[in-house]
Amino acid sequence: MTAFAGSIAEVQYCGHEPAFGHESDIAGVVELAMVVCGSTDETEEYSNWLWHRTRNLITNEPRWTAVVAVADALLKSRTLTPEQTEPAIARVIPTGLSLARVM
Repeated sequence: MTAFAGSIAEVQYCGHEPAFGHESDIAGVVELAMVVCGSTDETEEYSNWLWHRTRNLITNEPRWTAVVAVADALLKSRTLTPEQTEPAIARVIPTGLSLARVM
């Protein structure tokens, strides 16, 4: 799922497919899926399910707001530590909603 997350977030955030860099992520997903699946058809269906599940997790609220907050922070500083990431998310999630529930 993490291998799909970057390109899904980029499509949602920028409105277009990533120009480069996601091919190896997708190839890695398929390679791992082939290990756990019994056939090419099952591998394809499982990979598709993982993509849709990841898209739903990332693009639905309140997670999408948290993804945008992290993306905006990354545009300013290029790297973030966990200690910097959590406050960026905490600033945009509704009061009373736990950070663990968002993630």
